[in-house]
Amino acid sequence: MDLFAFDRLARSAIDPVFATAQAEDRNYPDYVISAILAAPASRDRCLLQVINRDPTKVADSASLVIRRGSNDEVLVEKNRGGITQLIVALDSADVTKERIEMLVRAFVDNVLRPDG
Repeated sequence: MDLFAFDRLARSAIDPVFATAQAEDRNYPDYVISAILAAPASRDRCLLQVINRDPTKVADSASLVIRRGSNDEVLVEKNRGGITQLIVALDSADVTKERIEMLVRAFVDNVLRPDG
């Protein structure tokens, strides 16, 4: 998948879900949810961060990265405490708003759980 194809996919399926998650930030007073949406057309990844507002609880923060992989693959990864973990590798045809919404909700819920 080339950069422009990934950008088109991101604009149609990923960005809207990240924007919704960011708008729901007010539902979590102890956290800031921020999405990196203003990326150039040649971007190779999308980033959603969940950051604890308390500077002494940085370990409670995490990021979700959706990036282009090899061929027609899109990788969804979680980074928490400096450790990156592959959540799922998707074929680009499987990257839909619904699928991304499910992954984003699971990620945010996992970060916000006390034992997350």
